[in-house]
Amino acid sequence: GFGEAKPNADAINADGADFSETNYDAFSGFGGSLFANTQYDKDDEEADRIWESVEKRMDEKRKRQREAKSKRAEEKLRKTRPKIADQFADLKSELSSVRQEEWDSIPEASTGVRNRRQVEK
Repeated sequence: GFGEAKPNADAINADGADFSETNYDAFSGFGGSLFANTQYDKDDEEADRIWESVEKRMDEKRKRQREAKSKRAEEKLRKTRPKIADQFADLKSELSSVRQEEWDSIPEASTGVRNRRQVEK
């Protein structure tokens, strides 16, 4: 038709696939497969195995780096904001020296609440 872009004869390969600009998308590339008519042979299998091992190695490396970065960030956080248990660790260790009589003399938490409510009335 009039005004339609016709593919350039140079852009159509021997298989009849259209590789002209009109059949190209910036995101997904050409509309058809560049290798649709080729055979998948032993070289291709070997290349796929090699690339798969390279990708696996890179994933492991990235995982180690990610874990190390996470560990460093957690250590930094623990230095700036230590856990409450760590803050009271020294006091907790001193509790082992408390005698049974001292334990028995500690009032129950509910007792203090009950006394306070009676005073407020």
